[in-house]
Amino acid sequence: MACFLHESRKVVLDHLVEMHDKFMLNMCRDAKSAHETQYRALRKRQKAAIDAVMRTTAALLDWPQDEPLTRDDFWGREDERRLRDSITDLKVFQRLEERGYGDRLLARYPSLRKYFAEFVRLPFAVEKGSEPLLAAINLVRRLDAGELRSLPQDAPSAFVPSELRPALRDRASGALNRNAWETGLALAIRDAFRSGDLYLPESKQHVSFWDLLLTDSRWDDSREESYLELQKPPPGEARTALADEFRRGASEAALRFAKDPFAQIEHGRFKLRRDDLKKPTESHLQKTISASLPLIRVEQLLMEVDQATGFTRSFVPLQGHRSRPRQYYKSLLAAIISQATNLGVVSMSASVPGVTLDMLRHVLQHYVREETLKAANASIVDAHHKLSLSAIHGDGQLSSSDAQRFKIRADSLLASHYPRYFGYYEKAISLYTHVSDQYAVFGRRAISCGPREALYVLDGLLDNNTILRLRNHTTDTDGYTEIVFALCYLLGYYFMPRIKNLKDQQ
Repeated sequence: MACFLHESRKVVLDHLVEMHDKFMLNMCRDAKSAHETQYRALRKRQKAAIDAVMRTTAALLDWPQDEPLTRDDFWGREDERRLRDSITDLKVFQRLEERGYGDRLLARYPSLRKYFAEFVRLPFAVEKGSEPLLAAINLVRRLDAGELRSLPQDAPSAFVPSELRPALRDRASGALNRNAWETGLALAIRDAFRSGDLYLPESKQHVSFWDLLLTDSRWDDSREESYLELQKPPPGEARTALADEFRRGASEAALRFAKDPFAQIEHGRFKLRRDDLKKPTESHLQKTISASLPLIRVEQLLMEVDQATGFTRSFVPLQGHRSRPRQYYKSLLAAIISQATNLGVVSMSASVPGVTLDMLRHVLQHYVREETLKAANASIVDAHHKLSLSAIHGDGQLSSSDAQRFKIRADSLLASHYPRYFGYYEKAISLYTHVSDQYAVFGRRAISCGPREALYVLDGLLDNNTILRLRNHTTDTDGYTEIVFALCYLLGYYFMPRIKNLKDQQ
C-alpha cells in the first residue's frame, strides 16, 4: 500500500502540471478570442473616428489667413460633439491596441487564484539559470502565508510577458501590480515546465532531464555491452562509419535514380512523379471480394476469434485468481462491445438478455484494464502473424503510425482545441495507432491534439509486446523530426517518414 501511494503521488503531481498547462492554454485562448471580438467591434468606429479627426484637422489647416478664428466660428462649421466622441473612440482603441490582450488576461486572474495558491506549494526545483523563477514562487508562498504584505520593488519580473508589461507597475508609486506579476509568473511556470527549466523531482514525468541519463559510473560499466547490443561502432569510429554509410547510400542512389520512374534528379533538383491511379480492374476486384464476404454479428466474430486465439484468458483481476462471476463470458464480450462501439453499458445491458448493468460494471472495473487489454491484443496479433495469409502482405518487420482525431464532449486533461477540423470552441483528442505491414494493430495510445505526433512514434515501437520483430517504420510529416531520425538510428530502427513537399526539403 505504501508503494502504491508513493507511485500514485508521482502520477498526481504529473496531472497537476498538466492541469495547469491546460488551464493557462484555455485562459490565453479565451482572452485572445475576447480581445479579437472587441477589436472587430471597434474597428469600424475607429475608422469613422479617424475620418472625423482628419476632416476637422483639414478644416483647421485650410482656415483662411485673413479671417479671424474664433471658437464659435470654428464649431459653427464643425461638429464638436462628433469630434469629442471620435477622440474618445480613438483612446479606447489605443488602449485596446496597447493593453487589450493583457487586460483580458488580468480579468481572469480571480479564476487563476482559485487553485494557484495551492499549486505554487508543490515541491518545485529549477535547473541552473532559472533561480529567479524559484525565487518568485517563494515570494508568492510568503505573500499567501502573510509574511509579506506586498511585493518587494526588486522582485524578479523578467519573466512577465510583454502583453502584461504595461500593467506591471503603478504609474504614480511604481509599485508592482501583483495581479499582472502573478499572472506572468503562472505563464512562466507553464513555459518552464515545457522547456525543462522547472521540474518536480518527486513526480514521474516532469523530472530533471539529467536524472534521466546514466551516471558516469553506470555508463562505464555498460559501455561495451551497449555498443554490442545496439550494433553500433564505438565513438572513435562512429563518424567514419557514418560517412562511409552515407557515401555508399549516395552512390547506390545515383545509380538507381537513372532507372527510377517515380523519383529523379534533374538539373540538381528533386523531381517526383505522381503514381497512376488505381486501375478499374482493381476496383472491380475489390467490389467482388467485398460482396462475397459473409455478414456476421459482432459477438459471433469475437467468439470465433477467441476460439482461435484465446484472448479472453488475458482478462484476469488484479488479484490474479482465475475464479469467474456468474455469466462472466457473456458479460465480458458485452462489456468489450459496449466500449468498442461507444454504445455504453446502460444501452448494452438493455440489449443483452441475462446481463445486468451491475454485471457489466463489475467486469469493466475488475477485469478490463490497460494491461489486460494490451495482453489480449498481443495474443490476437501473435496468432494473426502465424497465419499464412498474413505473410502475403508482409513479414511483420515494417510498421507505420498515425493519429485519428475525435471530438470529445466530456472534460479531459487530454482534450484540446483543434481548429482545423473542430473549430475554435470544440475540443478533441487523438488516438495514435501503430500498425504492422500485416495490418495488425500492435500499439495504440490516447494523446492530446496539441503536441507533435513525433513525440509518440517510439512509444509504440519500444512498448511492443508481440512477436513482431519490427525494424522499419514510417510516419507522415507530423511524425518526424531530426531527433526521431537520430533515436531510431541508435535503437536499430530504419526510419522512413513520408514527408510532405519532400522535394523542397533540405
